[in-house]
Amino acid sequence: MRRGLSWLACLTAGLFAVAGAMLAAGAGPGPGFFPPTRECEVVYAGSIGSLPEGARELSVWIPLATDREGQKVLERDIKLPVPFEIHRDPVYGNEMASIQLAESLPEKIDFEVRYRVLLSRKHFLETRETS
Repeated sequence: MRRGLSWLACLTAGLFAVAGAMLAAGAGPGPGFFPPTRECEVVYAGSIGSLPEGARELSVWIPLATDREGQKVLERDIKLPVPFEIHRDPVYGNEMASIQLAESLPEKIDFEVRYRVLLSRKHFLETRETS
């Protein structure tokens, strides 16, 4: 048992030494670690179902990502099987997809919002340093 513990202690110490050397060389969280900008895809999906028996109206608001400091939405694709409208909050500028249905409600509504987003490292690092 002692032999196993000493092997584990050496491995742990070695990993900390490598991580420390990487941080000292600028390979950790900082300008050398994150690219200036990063493009990514985000998928937000869900299902609305199990409506109460006898329900005659349905009102749903789905939050949508928008441009803000450090984030630029390059593409947004909203897939909904029912009509919807996009509304913007006049105070904060947040957007939402609104579904308003009456009578003959579907049993289930599946939705998907797919984004292609450009993120900025500068804003991310500044936010982390001030937190």
